[in-house]
Amino acid sequence: MSFIQSIYDLFKKTPPTPPQKRPLLIFGRQLNDWDGFLFDNVLPWANETIPNTKLNISDLIFLWVISRFGQDFHSYPTYLSKNYGITKPLEQVQSLINLGLVDNDFTVTELGRKTIDKNREYIELHKSGWTTPEEKKYNKESNRLFMEKHAEWLLEIGLTDEGNKILTNLEVDTKRDECFEIFQKGETLGKSKNYLESNLILLPLLEDDSVDFYVSLYERIAKNYRGLKEYQNEIDICQKFLNDIQPLYGGDMWIEDFTKRINFATNHIK
Repeated sequence: MSFIQSIYDLFKKTPPTPPQKRPLLIFGRQLNDWDGFLFDNVLPWANETIPNTKLNISDLIFLWVISRFGQDFHSYPTYLSKNYGITKPLEQVQSLINLGLVDNDFTVTELGRKTIDKNREYIELHKSGWTTPEEKKYNKESNRLFMEKHAEWLLEIGLTDEGNKILTNLEVDTKRDECFEIFQKGETLGKSKNYLESNLILLPLLEDDSVDFYVSLYERIAKNYRGLKEYQNEIDICQKFLNDIQPLYGGDMWIEDFTKRINFATNHIK
């Protein structure tokens, strides 16, 4: 009998039922992957046939890896065996050779390249963890909803400190996410050469304690200044990063990147 159950028995109460997590949405399916077991094994859809082809999903991912690394087997990523069951590439490449997609020297043929391009959506899904942006949003909201209910459950059974800690962490995460959404808007504006508009919404983030994506933020602001040809401002923001933020990382991380920016901008000041 658990400690919590003993307390409720003492007061003749039935403890409330703890909340349950909703299944994750991954590759259009509902999967119970909250403990992370899914991506430690061969994916359930790895051997499914791609419509209108003679390839399964594992074949396509293998073909794509071959197009990148050729015979450099030591560079083959571990996910080939872990997630797609490609444990013997020398043997398993034969089916791709038979289909005319790969040569005997592990060179992807023109037909192989066309096959990769035609089925690029599967490659992109692989790169994004087999979840669409909509699924990622749903999964994140599901996790937040569960954590809120879990905190309420802890408070209800008298574990006040644990419940309040979760609620505090959720509040911190929410503020960080709000800041990151602003950053993403600024990043999009900057990439589309709306440098001034981008910096107008990004500069206030420098003073927000909820920000933890320092490198990306400072780099985008610096890039915007360069796009505006405001080289002294580029120098200043890079120097601010080196003075205030870089020591948080320790060692020499990012020093070379921001120093190069400073040197470039210095050489372009008239």
